[in-house]
Amino acid sequence: MADRYVSSVIAYHSAVHKLDMAQVRGLLASFQDYLVRPDRTFHLRCSTRTLSVRMAAKGDVNKDDHDMMTVPGRLDRLRANFDEVAATDPTGVTLETDDHSPEELADLIGTYLTS
Repeated sequence: MADRYVSSVIAYHSAVHKLDMAQVRGLLASFQDYLVRPDRTFHLRCSTRTLSVRMAAKGDVNKDDHDMMTVPGRLDRLRANFDEVAATDPTGVTLETDDHSPEELADLIGTYLTS
């Protein structure tokens, strides 16, 4: 299992630097053969309210976390990018995480991986 795989790199890098995702994909193209292709990619989504609560409880908030919530337009760009990445990902499964505990999400992901 991996966190922040290629789809996250594409979505974040293009949102932060205000680049078209095609440009970022182009930068990664020559490395694609070296990267493991996932069997499943779980795209976890939540509302802005839930994200704000989770970020406030996070003990290790960094500059990227802070900027995601405070730089005008950053969160909207990130959400749009992740939605586009998820919609075009043949391995993708989008899970809404509002009102789900980490244990419930782990069980749900386990069900996907064993079916």
